[in-house]
Amino acid sequence: VRNNPSGISEEWAHARKVLKTMEGMFDRIEWILGNHECLDEDTEVFCNEKWVKYSEIKIGDTVLSLRDGIPMWETVRELHIYDHFGEMYHTTSKMIDMIITPNHRIFHRLGEKGKMKYATAESMFVDTTTRPYIPCSGYIGLDDFDQVTDNEIKVSAWLLTDSSYSKRGPQIAFYQREGKYRRITDILDSMEMKYGVYKRNRNITEICGIKLISEPEIECTVGVSAKDSRVLRSIVPDKNSLPLWIWELSSRQFNLFLDEYIYTDGSIHKNSPSSRMIYCSRKHLAGQLQALCSLHGVRASISTYN
Repeated sequence: VRNNPSGISEEWAHARKVLKTMEGMFDRIEWILGNHECLDEDTEVFCNEKWVKYSEIKIGDTVLSLRDGIPMWETVRELHIYDHFGEMYHTTSKMIDMIITPNHRIFHRLGEKGKMKYATAESMFVDTTTRPYIPCSGYIGLDDFDQVTDNEIKVSAWLLTDSSYSKRGPQIAFYQREGKYRRITDILDSMEMKYGVYKRNRNITEICGIKLISEPEIECTVGVSAKDSRVLRSIVPDKNSLPLWIWELSSRQFNLFLDEYIYTDGSIHKNSPSSRMIYCSRKHLAGQLQALCSLHGVRASISTYN
């Protein structure tokens, strides 16, 4: 805490001034006292479609929040930044990693049958025998977004994964092995788009010096006409970032997108059929996918490997 010459900390002096101004408005006073107890400086928040630290947030920005287990978009009205000297609590798991002050309130439950409730970090960690469950996702509960079709949602997953945007023209091509490429041609047929299919056997026998056990499948390239490629570019203008309309999808539409994304660039582990894995080398896009999942009841973590 920084002290001023009067011997009263700047934070307490500011709080006294605010409370005096808002005298009689108990509900607002409770809000001030209960919600600016803080997280450490490395904590990230999903703001304006990307993960950022507090130092990058501005008044008026839109952030993704979880209130009473329900995800929602909220506008930043104030920023509270101050020094803290004292104990902090560190909780970490595959899904969450945060350092918080003892009086920071957390929505959680204890054990599988516990009731969801708010409690300070200090009181929550008194019971060290039961690991707290902290929700990292919820259901935003949107109706179907009528500005996109199901086929446009599906093709967007292909555009973000197994596609190539030409730098010299509007043309877009999709790449997939022979056993899977008909999935994208079926979608293009449903959208009445024109395309051509080119197949080639690359005769690859080893990768990075490691000999392959079996011969790889024939590689297929699906080249879309210039006219229809322009339409596809309007659906996903930048293949390195989720299109803005995707944040408006209902859970039904989201599941269409996720299933197609998993088909194109993901996997389902045979020992964990309820889990899904997505492979993504673009950090910004991976972070967006994680946040999108949190809007529709899907907990997602990001792991890196070399």
